[in-house]
Parts: sequence; structure tokens; C-alpha cells
Amino acid sequence: MDEDDFLVVPKKLCPLCDAGSLPLKSGAHKCCICGVPVHALSTCSNKRLENDELRVGFVCSLEDNITEENRACESWDRKNLKIKQSNSYLIPNPHLKHIDLNNSKNIKNLPIIKNGSRAEELKGCKSSYMDGNIVLTNTCAFDALASLIMVSYCDSNKYSTKIDFNHNEFLNFISKIVKNGITSATYSERADLIINKTKPEMQQLQYGTMLVCCDTTITNVVNSMFKEFPPVTEKTTCSSNCQLTTNSLKLKIYLSYQTENGQIKDLQGFVDSQLKSVQSTCQYMDSEIVCKGVEEIMPNISDMHLFIDVFYWEDGLVSNNRSSETTEQVKMRLSDIPKLLVYNDITYELRGVISFQPAQSKLRTSSGHYNAYAIRGTKNWQLFDDLKKKPTPIKENKKNIN
Repeated sequence: MDEDDFLVVPKKLCPLCDAGSLPLKSGAHKCCICGVPVHALSTCSNKRLENDELRVGFVCSLEDNITEENRACESWDRKNLKIKQSNSYLIPNPHLKHIDLNNSKNIKNLPIIKNGSRAEELKGCKSSYMDGNIVLTNTCAFDALASLIMVSYCDSNKYSTKIDFNHNEFLNFISKIVKNGITSATYSERADLIINKTKPEMQQLQYGTMLVCCDTTITNVVNSMFKEFPPVTEKTTCSSNCQLTTNSLKLKIYLSYQTENGQIKDLQGFVDSQLKSVQSTCQYMDSEIVCKGVEEIMPNISDMHLFIDVFYWEDGLVSNNRSSETTEQVKMRLSDIPKLLVYNDITYELRGVISFQPAQSKLRTSSGHYNAYAIRGTKNWQLFDDLKKKPTPIKENKKNIN
């Protein structure tokens, strides 16, 4: 096969091309302009007219993207002073289709949701679930997840389409921030989501003010916000059709990955092993009769997103009776995390990491602080800390990311 049979993209832009896995002539996706095979990744090609089947190669799309960015800038320049000061630059170009996210100069910072009621313009907020003012404390777990999903929505056309098509309160909340910026109404909507879905502890204060204590874990927040869209569902069947098959659908919001000596190794192999069908003797007991049929657990994975909880038990034993929230902290470099995971015909691109800075007890159940590290392109990382004013650039070989 000749070199001219492939679309040549800048080095390290497309992870698959850079690894030597070039798209085949017989592949499902080709550039609709030049006809050259491409990968269906945002770093190799873009979809045309909201159609996943019509792809435009990176090289062919450069001219179109430059024109599109110029229009967005011109539209911004014509806004009046009041709109400019509102930081709602996202409106004329809501999905931020950058020319090259691997060039840090082309990355436009997204807004940060402030922790609790720390926003300067926000002394308290309202909630549709109760009267009076609401004051929130320690919302970092929610804010970290929101920041990561917000960046994914902006930088991935495919994921933004999924979010716009699959509605729930949390995803609608993310879409509004990207399209309209952050306003006082954003904090009221956040309060509603936290109160309704995570069931935080609340304390009545003076003058009709309610204190909402949002201390929780990222596991609880992810479970609460993505119940409608679990990454993995497991269906259990029995060859004897016993009662085991009744209500046998199990939802898994994330996969639990036990590291080796605190290091990530063969994450792809782990995902493959977790998503295989497993057969065993049923052993379901009904009226003292034990079923001897063949029980089969069949996982089904979503093409929308995949969450992986990384932890480390010194004894290496993983059990449903042990909470990963009490494990030791795993420290790693961002550059050590695989950028791509593939299962069947689904390719998952790394969008970010949520880390936890523990208190003195060093357990994730103790008081601490969550941050989000979001990758923009293939190598540019930003730290989203809701105690800071804006995202901070981070080097991917930075050590000691928890």
C-alpha cells in the first residue's frame, strides 16, 4: 500500500496515525472532499453537516476551519460592551471548533464554576426546592465533574451531539454553561441538582438561610448525575430460566481498576477483561431448591462515555465489600495515562482526570479537595480548580497527580 493512500496529518496529531495504525482503503470513513481514508477521531477528521458518516480530513478542513474561526471573531467584535463584559464569547461559536487544539495559543479558556458560594457576585442563591437563600459549602466534587464534561462537550463534536440528543438535568446544565456562559442562574441550577440528586446534609441558619453541606465523593456525584446514561449495563441470564433473570439488569456507572504498585499498566487489557461475558453455575436457591443451570453475565457498553475509578489496594484484593473511597492515593503522571481505549468498534478518547487532594487522614472519605485535569487536543492539559479564577495550564509530565 502506497504512502499516498493515506491522509498525512501533522505528527502526533492523530494518536492512531502516530502509532502507525493508518486507516485502510476498505475502512468505513473517507474524507468526503479528497476521498482519502481517515479515522473517525476529532484529531484526524471532522464530521460534515452533523453527519457522522460524512467526514472531512484534517488537512482539507483547515481552510474551512480558519474561515469559521474568523467569522466567530468578527461576530464577537461586533458585540456591544455589555455583552463583551459578560464573558459569553461562547455564543457565536458554541462548540469551540479550534483549528488545532495541540497549539496552546488556539485554546480558549472556559469559565470555572466557583466553589460553594465563593463567587464575588453571589452572596447566596435560590432553589426551587425551598424558600429563602441557599448557601453551599465544598461543592468541589460536583464542580470538577461539571468542568470535565463541559470541556468534553466543547472539544468533541460527537460527544456534544450525544449530550444534545440525550437530555437529563445535569447534561442540560452543562449545555447552558457552554452556550450562555455562567450567570447567577447557573448557581441556582447547581443548587437544585445537588439538593435533588446527591441529598446533602442541610442546616437551617438565621434569617431564613439554609446551609447546604456538599461534602461528598466523586463516586457519589457521578452515580447521581449519570444514572440515566450508565457506561456499562450487565444482563444476567440462566439456561433454566429461573427467577434469577427477574430484574437482572445491573447498571455500572464506572469500572474499578486496581493498579499494580500504584502504576497504570495495560489499561486496555483491563477494559477488555471487564467487558467479556462470564459463565458459571447458577446456584440460585428457590424454596430450598438450588438451580443448576448455566448463569451468564453479558456486559453492554455505551458509546457515549466511560468512567474508570483508579485505586490501589496493597494486598491486591478487589471486593464488592470494600469501598475504593478508603484506598491509598494513586499518584501518576498525566502522560502515563493511555490517550485511547478501543472496545469492538468503539474508540474512547481520553478527555480528563478527576483528582483528589486528601486531608491529613489521606482517605477519600475525609475532608479534602477535588480538581479536574482536562486534556485539550493530545498534549495540552488544563487544571480546573473551583477555588481559582481561571483554568491553569499543566505539563503532562507533571508528577504526583492523585
